[in-house]
Amino acid sequence: MNVWIRPGLVVLAAASLAACTQKVATSPPPPSPAYAKVMGAATASPGRGQCLNEAEAQTVRGRILQQELAYAARACNMTAEYNQFATKYASDLGRNGNELSVLLRKRGININSFVTDIANKAGTRATSYPAFCADAREAYRWALSPSTTQLAAVPPLFDNTADHSTKPCIQPQIRR
Repeated sequence: MNVWIRPGLVVLAAASLAACTQKVATSPPPPSPAYAKVMGAATASPGRGQCLNEAEAQTVRGRILQQELAYAARACNMTAEYNQFATKYASDLGRNGNELSVLLRKRGININSFVTDIANKAGTRATSYPAFCADAREAYRWALSPSTTQLAAVPPLFDNTADHSTKPCIQPQIRR
């Protein structure tokens, strides 16, 4: 019996050591806007007045992004990332706010209710979509990467531009 136990122990020891080998840490993939999703136009509420041209749609997307990232800062414990985002894009965010005010005033839409609607929909999506924080983390990685230099280059986590009483004339490609 003693003869069979020793080889068994040797095999068990070898298997245990093999299981303990350290895994090589892999770095995360490079930042990209692959996290972004687009709402289908068919599910959007009807817009008021004329559709948005691309510059106007980009203005609305900028505010959607800001609200989503502000919500993620609190809900996903990413306050430091939001502060970096706000600092990096301070001039773009200021310009975006001015352009949004003009755009909404032309269309007879109250800016406070518009921004509240965006924030509420971001909050609802965050609580009903399990990957919200993971997508927010990727959005921050993309926004804060050195190669991303303009707010317009950072898509919202969920582009639901068409669901805020405004509709782009040309719908963006749907990504789910």
